Amino acid sequence: MTYRLFVSPFMNAFEEDFITVRNLEQAKQTVETLGFPSYVSFDEKADFGLEFMYWLLEFDRVADYWSYPSRFEWYLHSNTPMRNLIHETFKAYKDYKFR
Repeated sequence: MTYRLFVSPFMNAFEEDFITVRNLEQAKQTVETLGFPSYVSFDEKADFGLEFMYWLLEFDRVADYWSYPSRFEWYLHSNTPMRNLIHETFKAYKDYKFR
């Protein structure tokens, strides 16, 4: 199933076709049920943003290495130093996986 995931304890998605989750457990349950999303939009200011990113990559590595979509995209709501870490980690993983 292809779906877009919106992860934020505070904000609502601007578009209707997102599945919105409010915490780390909801995010994990959604991915475990529906598989890897094609797009994730999340707030890295939430205390679980970085943890969720690492969990997603581990989910792909352990559960089904080919679950990470080649066209996977992500967006971070805030502009903080954590944003750069998350962005660079996703990019590095994608570059490595699809080299």
